[in-house]
Amino acid sequence: MTTPTVHFDPQIERFSGGGVLKGRVICCVLPVRSVVALAYLKVPPVLEFWVFQMHTIDGDAEAERRWRHDLSRGAFQGYAVRLALVFGLYFAAGKLGLSVPFTSGNVSPVWPASGVALASVLLWGYEVWPAIALAAFLVNFLSPISTLSSVGIALGNTSSALVGGYLVRRFAKGRPSFERLRDVLGLMALGAALAPMVAASVGVTTLLLTHVRAWSGFTTAWQVWWLGDAMGVLIITPMFFITRREVIRSFTKTSVVEPLALLFGLVATCLAIFGRLGPGLKDDALAFLAFPFVIWAAIRFRTFGAAIATFLIAAISVWATAHGNGPFAKHNPLHDAALLQIFIAVTAITGMVLGAVITERAEAGEASDTKDKLLTALRDAQASLQEAHTQLEERVIERTAELKQAEVKFRGLLESAPDAMLVVNREGKIVLANAQVQRLFGYEREELLDREIEMLMPQRFRGSHLGHRAGFFLEPRVRAMGAGLELYGLHKDGHEIPIEISLSPLETEEGLVVTSAIRDITQRKRAEEALRTLSGQLLKTQDEERRRIARELHDSAGQILAALSMNLTPLVSENGKLPLSAVKAIKESVGFVKELSNQLRTISHLLHPPLLDEVGLSSALRLFLEGFEERSKIKVNLDIPGNFERLPPELETAIFRVVQECLTNIHRHSGSRVAAIRVTRDGNEVKVEVRDQGKGMPSGGNGSHKKVGVGIQGMRERIKQFGGRFEILSDKKGTTVVATVPVPSSSAQTTNQLVS
Repeated sequence: MTTPTVHFDPQIERFSGGGVLKGRVICCVLPVRSVVALAYLKVPPVLEFWVFQMHTIDGDAEAERRWRHDLSRGAFQGYAVRLALVFGLYFAAGKLGLSVPFTSGNVSPVWPASGVALASVLLWGYEVWPAIALAAFLVNFLSPISTLSSVGIALGNTSSALVGGYLVRRFAKGRPSFERLRDVLGLMALGAALAPMVAASVGVTTLLLTHVRAWSGFTTAWQVWWLGDAMGVLIITPMFFITRREVIRSFTKTSVVEPLALLFGLVATCLAIFGRLGPGLKDDALAFLAFPFVIWAAIRFRTFGAAIATFLIAAISVWATAHGNGPFAKHNPLHDAALLQIFIAVTAITGMVLGAVITERAEAGEASDTKDKLLTALRDAQASLQEAHTQLEERVIERTAELKQAEVKFRGLLESAPDAMLVVNREGKIVLANAQVQRLFGYEREELLDREIEMLMPQRFRGSHLGHRAGFFLEPRVRAMGAGLELYGLHKDGHEIPIEISLSPLETEEGLVVTSAIRDITQRKRAEEALRTLSGQLLKTQDEERRRIARELHDSAGQILAALSMNLTPLVSENGKLPLSAVKAIKESVGFVKELSNQLRTISHLLHPPLLDEVGLSSALRLFLEGFEERSKIKVNLDIPGNFERLPPELETAIFRVVQECLTNIHRHSGSRVAAIRVTRDGNEVKVEVRDQGKGMPSGGNGSHKKVGVGIQGMRERIKQFGGRFEILSDKKGTTVVATVPVPSSSAQTTNQLVS
């Protein structure tokens, strides 16, 4: 479309329906693709908008192409949503701006809507101008000024946002990022200083032409308008450009305490300065006590922190001034408005500039470190490439010799490996073996080559290994062999060797092979066995010490208490010879002695019940449960056969300790009011189950419970000493502990003979 010629003459003529109508025109040239003209016709009285399409200007051809492409693809719905969002935000911000103190004739000292408009243009492009224009018109139309004034102000505010967006974009060479000092300075100089002049000039001129007296003078109104729009840009626009990356980066390097302390200190200081409950001093310089918090926010949280701090300070200062509080409510309105604007401007500029400088310095340091690393990597890569180039030339010249050299080198690496290394092909034949294999299995290398790998396994593993080998070649990957199982190799002399095996597939010219790294873990097994033996000895020593302490408590301390009770009892009957207070004290002492004697007997039985040695496990458990139910108020059901045979003393002690520890854990941790114990014997195996109906273990029991307490670890060690299995099954319905212990036939028979 060709650009029409528009004459900026106050008296124009327009042909409509064959007649000539004269009126007054207000035109606004938009910086991108339109000229908006407002015509107010006297005869008949008509108010109209004219929109003339224009060519795009330099730097916006790509935006024009993208905009038209989006619309052609049916993006109108998204465009409408953006318009609605911009309209709502601008309208709300405009109503808020008109409520700011010292507003005169719709000229506000702080106009947050200008920041919303500029941010919308920078984020979503120039096509959001209809929403800005309509919102600006309605905000002023709903105020007590004329319709023509509202239209003029709307045109000025829209033009200011578009001019500011255009200038900031051109200066930032695209979408700005206020983490860069250049973009911050561009926003201040172009978006906050230059662009608001358009809105101030058009708006104040409109108010003057429509006889609306704002601030009793053109110059004063223009200054207040310009500074108010600038304040809105400095406060609101950076809030729209806070990114998720900035927020995450700000909080990952600090604890929660620091941002809370900053927020509390900032709000408290502002309320003290501007609030009604503050010291009541109205010195202008007191307002700058909030500056340390702005600097703190900028240094520690960069642009994100500076923007939030500036917003809070501006909100509290404006709110307080509106209610006649603070240092900016003691002069005439013009003076107070100017001080408020200067204070907000200095706060915003300081925070944004400092935040951008801190961010750029940090990024420069990171970039320098990255550059050094890249240069080092580049030098290493160049050296590697040069070496590779040399090697490649040598390989082209002496291909055969290099292949032999590579084979020798590979064999050298294989030989220098600390573990036994075997290379096996798909058929299970040994292709390569290093010297460690010879030392581990006792075979000469010639005896192993081209033999099946199963020759190095005990007979019981060979059948299942054939299937495992075929499965590995179907899905080759680096992994450990037999994870969770005990593996054994077969020495040439017939003895078995505990080993660990790691498998690694390797593609060669002859096909896929697998490299097996075999490690002898005999020493580790011996250490584990020694540790297990030591653990068993410690448990045995613990039980013997418990038995000794229980005997000492029963025989020595118990006898002393009995003698003391016998000595005190005759004194109780001599009521007439002793004072009443002495008789009372003696009676109390006798009671204390009996109570202490009962407690010592209980402790002695808990340490080692005598019935466990004299009668056996069944009677000892029943006696223990009677006392446990009385002390804990937990109902315990014991299920043990009446003819349960005697077990070896060490095994009976271990089972008793497991049941004792389980009931202690139920009482302390589960919250269950009932428990069930079941002891059964099936041949040469004893099974113990302890169940509760409590809240269960947080980690789900045996499957995922990696960190257990000392009690559970002690129970597991006791069962392992006898070659048994220990399991914990837990869910929200309760916990079940299952211990299964083998009973050697010879031990059981010997025990029965000793008992009989």
